[in-house]
Amino acid sequence: FAIEKTIDTLNQVLEQSTTVAEIIVIPAIAAYVEDFYSGCERLAERVAVAFDGGLPQGKNWHQQLLQKMGESDRSNRPSLWDQPLLSKLDAYRSFRHRVRHLYNIDLDSEKVLLLARQVPELFEEIKEAVEQFNEWLVQQANKRSE
Repeated sequence: FAIEKTIDTLNQVLEQSTTVAEIIVIPAIAAYVEDFYSGCERLAERVAVAFDGGLPQGKNWHQQLLQKMGESDRSNRPSLWDQPLLSKLDAYRSFRHRVRHLYNIDLDSEKVLLLARQVPELFEEIKEAVEQFNEWLVQQANKRSE
């Protein structure tokens, strides 16, 4: 997975965060955190396109997409993310928006580091959620082949 490579690189940059000037390391870490969330969102996009008829539309489509992944839909698709995971991911969605719309110098270094350090644990939760979703897919395929 590209997302795993992103996390590995993020961890390497975090290890160097005490020896590299903050003005250099914080924007780099923020970029990897942003990449991590973008990878999570791509997973959600694939589910929305395959099962929900496409992506949400409008100015806040990123937020709508995330919310949609916390819901079951009319095709009997289970939620991709449960509510606790959805709340965590929403913090990363919001962070990504700030990173894209602020100057690097305006980033809150404590917030960047906090989110970055939580990425590995969050990714484990995401993998578990995706595995559960995949189990549902296998069940659906088995029902159709019977």
